[in-house]
Parts: sequence; C-alpha cells; structure tokens
Amino acid sequence: MLRCRTIAESAARLACYDAIALPGLGSRSGWGTPVAPAAAAPAGAAPATAAERFGMERRESREMPDRLESRLAETIEGWEPNTRFRLDNGQVWQVVDGSRAYYGKLERPRVVVSRGMLGSFYLQIDGVNQAPRVRRVQ
Repeated sequence: MLRCRTIAESAARLACYDAIALPGLGSRSGWGTPVAPAAAAPAGAAPATAAERFGMERRESREMPDRLESRLAETIEGWEPNTRFRLDNGQVWQVVDGSRAYYGKLERPRVVVSRGMLGSFYLQIDGVNQAPRVRRVQ
C-alpha cells in the first residue's frame, strides 16, 4: 500500500490499489498480483447486450439490469460449494459461499440471478427457499 501512495497519476494509483484488493482470480496466494485487463472486443464485433454481459462487468452505469431471469439447462437435486449451474442462455454460475442444499429433483427450474450488496450475486431457484451466493464463470 505504501508503494501505491507514491504514484502521482490517479488511474495508475487506483490500478495499484485494485491489484492489492483483487488478486489473481482463483489464487489464494496471488495477493498483490495485478489482475489482467479484459481483452478488447475484436474490431467490427457487435457489442454484447446488457443481458449477455450481466455478471461479467463492473457496474459502471445504470443501464445494467438488477436481475436476470432464465431456466437451468439441466435437472438438479441440490448444490454444494463450487457447484456450477448452466443456464439456458449459456451462462455458467458457480456457488461461492459454503452453502449446501438437497431437495427432490427439479426439471429445468426457472431461476433468477439478482444483484446483492458489494458486487455479489444470488441465484434464486423456483421451489427452493435458499439462494446461494454465486459468481459468473462463463
């Protein structure tokens, strides 16, 4: 943090602090490792819709939706830590909290992914009272 304080340019200083607060993805030993910037879209590519970007962006504008409705692409009976859910729209969300839930088979239930506080997301499944905290992985 002391090194970051000495950087005069605002954007570079912020990037330095972000590298401390957001270590390399999936790495517990990556503290202080800079996070690689997102790759730019190829020239001439159509911009993704807000629904396609949901969960992958930093919330920089009010145009981003607060929730996404879809269906699971498979039958499920529950989840545990690190379980991945594939939605009909192709998105994949992974459980990131320590929750577990087991219930009867649900055939492609309707789901709602909603924003929580501080950039978190929750997956609400029709017919289930719990909503695990998730992050989008694809």
